[in-house]
Amino acid sequence: MKERTQILIFMFLCITLSNFSQESIETKPRQIPFSSESISLDEILNKSREILHSIEVIEYQITQQKALKKRHGQPYINAIFTCEKDLTVKDVGFGKSKLKAQGTIELNGKNEAFSFSYDGHTFKYRRGTAKNKVIKNPTRKIVMGYLQQHLFMLQAFPYTDEVPFMPLGFGYKFEGIEMFNGEECFKVKTTSAVINSKGEIVKGKRIKVWYISSKSFLPIGFSDEKFYKQEITIKSINKSDKKSYKSKSTNENTLSISQARMELAGEKLLKLMTNTPDWNATDQNGKSYNSESLKGKVVFIDFWGSWCAPCKKAMPQIEQLYKHYKNNKNVIILGISANEKDNSASIKYFNNKKYSYTHIPNRIDIAKKFKVEYYPTVYIINKQGKVSYYETDFSQDGFHNWKKMINSLLNQ
Repeated sequence: MKERTQILIFMFLCITLSNFSQESIETKPRQIPFSSESISLDEILNKSREILHSIEVIEYQITQQKALKKRHGQPYINAIFTCEKDLTVKDVGFGKSKLKAQGTIELNGKNEAFSFSYDGHTFKYRRGTAKNKVIKNPTRKIVMGYLQQHLFMLQAFPYTDEVPFMPLGFGYKFEGIEMFNGEECFKVKTTSAVINSKGEIVKGKRIKVWYISSKSFLPIGFSDEKFYKQEITIKSINKSDKKSYKSKSTNENTLSISQARMELAGEKLLKLMTNTPDWNATDQNGKSYNSESLKGKVVFIDFWGSWCAPCKKAMPQIEQLYKHYKNNKNVIILGISANEKDNSASIKYFNNKKYSYTHIPNRIDIAKKFKVEYYPTVYIINKQGKVSYYETDFSQDGFHNWKKMINSLLNQ
């Protein structure tokens, strides 16, 4: 009887433990497909980021429709992109990746083919029938300058960003489920923030809307709700074939960084070999200068501001240039500051740094005559008063480039 009782107790315990174990298994979180009714914004973004981080190589097609609002100057674009992540490359606007793109752009009734590529060292760009522009070790500003907003902003950034879906000022908001290009998508939106005159944080004008496939969790559409609407069609993912990230062409024009800057700046600045405008000014020490009296000399002019970080980085090289030519009466080195909120700011900065070349303070009117929009902007003017050189932005090779140009003009 005792043994029978023990057996029954043992069987009861076994059944109980079995049921307990089954209950434990059933109450654990289960890996089930996401439900559009229950999924949260964090789950959408985290799942998409996880998948995006697993992609090393991707090929996709972007079709950009006409502006959502009827606005002149918004193009139709159709392009194929190939991107490969590479943490060793410099980010010039494509994230840590190599990239190749080619397609067509229809703008203001004109349809042109284009292509651009970046292999981590060399940027190539072609549009229409022009030669391929080839620039080694480009800066982000140079890449943006050639591509302009339409082509630079065309790429599907989450596929190459180190942190996909970086929010604007107000983070992301889940806008619900929508059909996009025939596919069910999660619509997520982020809006920029600005501070108004009362010091309050309010929504800004910038908007990003991503359409993330509920099936693949990959972004397949983008809109700024104003001008752009882009369809993203995935062609291949992690395809093992090695891609060449250099656009192949026998019709190429290789440019140095300084030549590229000159070419880009030349679109807005005074044209080469044109006469400089008439101007006159007094430097911070009371000495007068004017365009007519400077003829017969080679004149270097730097337009700068004490508020401008690249300007400040360039000024030691300008001081070096002045010291190199200070005993040459045929060379004049000028710095003209502009756009200063405090009239004394540029003088204080110039004096604190103990620069010794000529400084003409607070002359935005002269900067406007020279069509200066970006700072710093440098002009070198020949003995006849004509523009012989210009560049914008800071350059590590500024001193050597300027000296080479000045010497060539002195020998003319």
